[in-house]
Amino acid sequence: MPTITLFDRVRKLHTKAILRPCKVTQRKASKALFKEAKQNKCCCSGNYPGSELQRVTVPNDKIAWEVPFDEYKPLEYSAVSASVNICGTVEAETDPIDLFFTSQCVHSIQFNSTSDDGFNPKFNTLDGSIDRRSCTGEYLVVDGRPLNPVGRTGIAGKGSLARWGPNHRVFVLITRLNMEEVSKNLMQADSLEFTEILACRSSTGTWSLPNGFVNSPHLALTSELDALLKSRLSKSLSVAGAEKRFRKALKHKELVLQSYYDDSRNTDNAWVEVTVYEFAYQYGFGDLVFENENNTLGFQWRKFSENPLGYDMFK
Repeated sequence: MPTITLFDRVRKLHTKAILRPCKVTQRKASKALFKEAKQNKCCCSGNYPGSELQRVTVPNDKIAWEVPFDEYKPLEYSAVSASVNICGTVEAETDPIDLFFTSQCVHSIQFNSTSDDGFNPKFNTLDGSIDRRSCTGEYLVVDGRPLNPVGRTGIAGKGSLARWGPNHRVFVLITRLNMEEVSKNLMQADSLEFTEILACRSSTGTWSLPNGFVNSPHLALTSELDALLKSRLSKSLSVAGAEKRFRKALKHKELVLQSYYDDSRNTDNAWVEVTVYEFAYQYGFGDLVFENENNTLGFQWRKFSENPLGYDMFK
């Protein structure tokens, strides 16, 4: 009977561990988002973020567009500058704020308005480099305006989002194993105890997955995160080696989920949809070091067990 060496045990545990986190984190992320994201709760009452505009209160039984709500007269609000995420940015110029007016709106409130007669977005399809399709399926377009697929939000217009219709926000779930901990706990069956995720810290001290708005949900990385990861890889590899490692990681990314997201910035005509990709340990990002120096985005490897993928991780 062959002797099982320490190396064999580590390798066996390592093999098991690098396969499990991907599937487990996918399930956890899916549950965290799908449980709360597909309903309008954050965006159906109170003031619109960054403004003093009060939303029209929408009863739960009147959220769906199919339900008659004759007295529904939401304010119109569109801001020219789009909101910026922590750890991410809006990738391109925003849509103009003028896009027809619906008869349902009481009156409109716009800032720095400049009409753009040439703006003619193609909803429910790929509009040049901008993907205006929704992961929820085809959405309604009434009087030239897209309608939130979940229903009424109490305010019309584009709000502070970049796009009319779906606004694609991509989150990146980068996982790795803490091999030092693995070597100390060879018989530990739960690999999640040794799994770490890359997180970024906001100015308020909250943690989130690296994220940003992109023109298409098929873009796994924002330009900012793309540049950061390449620069970190090039510290330990040649330029060609870093590029090769980077391409390999992109090739093996896992689509975790796509979902409508109950974002407080959502309006009747603009909303956030979330796409989450995972880059697993064995494909190259796990050995990146994020020291304090020049780490402007506050990236840090965090224990997965201490940072479960709850709904707040996607804010």
